[in-house]
Amino acid sequence: GKCVPFERVYPALISGRTMVPLRGVLEFLGARVDYDAATRTATVTGEAVSFTHVIGTDKITLGEGGEELASAIQNGSTLVPLRFFSQALGYDVYWDKDYRTAIVIDKAGFVADFDKSFTILNGYMAEQYKALDLSKPLGGDVTFSADVKVIDSINGDQTYRISGDFDMAMDEKAMNLSGKLELGDMMKLWDAVVLPLTGEAAPADLAGVLSPLTFDMIASGDRLYLKSPLISYIMRESGYTVPSGEVWFTDELEGLTELMAQYTQLMGQMKTMTFGGAIYEVFSMMGLYNSVLGYDALTQLAQFYQQMMGDDTWTRSGTTYKWHFGEKEFEKLMENMSGEKVSLAEAGITKYTIDMTLRQNGGMDMSMEMAGEGIKLTMKGSGTASKSSFTGSLQVQNICDVSFKIDTATRTGGQTLQTPPAGASVLSEADLQKAA
Repeated sequence: GKCVPFERVYPALISGRTMVPLRGVLEFLGARVDYDAATRTATVTGEAVSFTHVIGTDKITLGEGGEELASAIQNGSTLVPLRFFSQALGYDVYWDKDYRTAIVIDKAGFVADFDKSFTILNGYMAEQYKALDLSKPLGGDVTFSADVKVIDSINGDQTYRISGDFDMAMDEKAMNLSGKLELGDMMKLWDAVVLPLTGEAAPADLAGVLSPLTFDMIASGDRLYLKSPLISYIMRESGYTVPSGEVWFTDELEGLTELMAQYTQLMGQMKTMTFGGAIYEVFSMMGLYNSVLGYDALTQLAQFYQQMMGDDTWTRSGTTYKWHFGEKEFEKLMENMSGEKVSLAEAGITKYTIDMTLRQNGGMDMSMEMAGEGIKLTMKGSGTASKSSFTGSLQVQNICDVSFKIDTATRTGGQTLQTPPAGASVLSEADLQKAA
């Protein structure tokens, strides 16, 4: 980033607004400033907006509509509201309250420069979006299963199974999440691992709660609702009175309304979203721009991804593109970013490789393998925008072997719940305190 220089007149906080010198700042942002001495009128022209200002007055007239905004005069120079005119010229404006500094970012310029190196990934993303009707609520299903083999050289190895599925739906009003986990074998794992160490057996009535463990969540209007037999069980064990039947627990969730608004905006942009645009939006949603160091972090991240997954790192094979990222590529990337030589072997990593193939129809194949110091992780699978399937394994030497499978499916349409259904019991924290 660059600091805007000020020589004679400096920014000022007037009536709660950051006001900056008209010519110095707006010319720095790429606008043209012309002055008519006869009428003492300054005309500012940008790509998306133009406005005039008569020197000596405290009004600015926008375009042909004649909309007026207050300006100010300081030491003979005109001051204008930074946020409004920066945004009118196509920039995003953020405020760092700790450093009392305004950060002005050229989003379009950043995204355009970033995407020059990502035509391959952007082409793949465009194919993905074609399969989704993003004008409707977005939902998805995730199903997984895992077999956990605990290594026991004395009593013999034992295998425990965990499985479950999740369902999610989200629109501009609410987010819903429900799930079911088969955790019955966790009681056996407790007896095999926890009982010998602590001498404490698992509560007898906990088995009925864990097989299966179900839960539902509704997030809407800055309020979170949760329903699960496990939560009811914990509350009762803690001495609270919880009614029978369908019970939801609720609390405030600060910032949810803003999150829903950001989601709606994101869905509106999704059809034309690029890799660079996605990186920018994630940073914006996380609030990382509200710092004088935010833009530097963004540019460093851009350099990282350009060297890791930019067009130069892909190899074309017929109608597909192939990408490989192994030990040598990782060490080179880290050296380029930090300026210091990095060795995975010295860090105890004996294997590191990721391979990806992008198909012309929007499909993707992926495989990875990582190993080091008694741990090995492998995974492979394929998918499209509407569904994917992955299998893998995690091996921890002399402790456990885990094999797993994950399937996902994306859908559009349907409706979300904004509150628990009529007739259900809804308990807030205050209600629980009264019942204790």
